[in-house]
Amino acid sequence: MTAASTAGRSLVAAYGARISHVYGSVLNGYVVRAGQRQARLLAADPHVASVSQDSHVNPEKRQKNPPPRGIDRLDRRGLPLNRSCTSPGPGAPG
Repeated sequence: MTAASTAGRSLVAAYGARISHVYGSVLNGYVVRAGQRQARLLAADPHVASVSQDSHVNPEKRQKNPPPRGIDRLDRRGLPLNRSCTSPGPGAPG
């Protein structure tokens, strides 16, 4: 069953959860707003492959010793490189 299908939407609604986003390109799934009990019931349904809690990621503005993929060059074009990378501020090109 595809997430965007009527059956997929009905499955989520049957447990009292609400769909807030449907993935259709890379993943077959959706983001739902559900309580702990609703999430457990959804996870136990045989039509559901997996359920995982959404989490917030707060990247650090400055990375020390970034991975060796040329990322040090993003914020410092001249030599010598300083083995760190500072991300641009809001609205900066890039």
